[in-house]
Amino acid sequence: MEQMLVHPDSPFIIGVGLLYLRYAADPNVLWSYFKLVMDNETAIQVEQRKSPTTIAKFARSLLEPGNRQFPRVPARINETIQKNLRVEEEKERRKERHLSRGNDRYFTRGAEVIGLYEDEENPIEWYNAIIMEALPDFRYTVKYTEYGNVETIGLGEIDFSDKRRTVGNEEASKGHRKRDYCEADYQRGPGRANENERRGHARNSDGDSRRTYERGYDDKRRRY
Repeated sequence: MEQMLVHPDSPFIIGVGLLYLRYAADPNVLWSYFKLVMDNETAIQVEQRKSPTTIAKFARSLLEPGNRQFPRVPARINETIQKNLRVEEEKERRKERHLSRGNDRYFTRGAEVIGLYEDEENPIEWYNAIIMEALPDFRYTVKYTEYGNVETIGLGEIDFSDKRRTVGNEEASKGHRKRDYCEADYQRGPGRANENERRGHARNSDGDSRRTYERGYDDKRRRY
């Protein structure tokens, strides 16, 4: 089944495999197969007289809750699947953000980053990593520094090392990232970022003093 889902000859072979899984597979193993195509951007014509979609989007549509065309997935399993789908959507948004800002030029050999990782015993989470090699199609070979394992991940699974966050809840955590470095500060290093913060603090302090003087509350300046 796995060979069918990564078949290089035709996207329809993959599509038929996904349909078979959705109709006949044990719900407990659905995600273990569907996750193999979640980053597959190959175009596939699913319906006549409609624009083609991608294999990844087609796979997500098969897992939509409440779809009565397919057997019902138990609530507990469906909850896990929907959580995983939200993570995949975050990966896609992150990839688009990196590309729109040109961030991929910073992800080169030796760069310190954070990368997503999961296995059968550990849920998906961010870990510190170092890029070992930048591969075609925005893929990266990274070494996770905490455990030493080497993996290949995509652009949507990588980010700057100062942006540790909770997986599956990026939208809620946006309000807590006001002090994150911008991409330019990431290149210059934390020292330059701290210098910018000190300058901003000095400007704020001067502004506060001027406002106090104008209101007449600064006794020292009021004598002049």
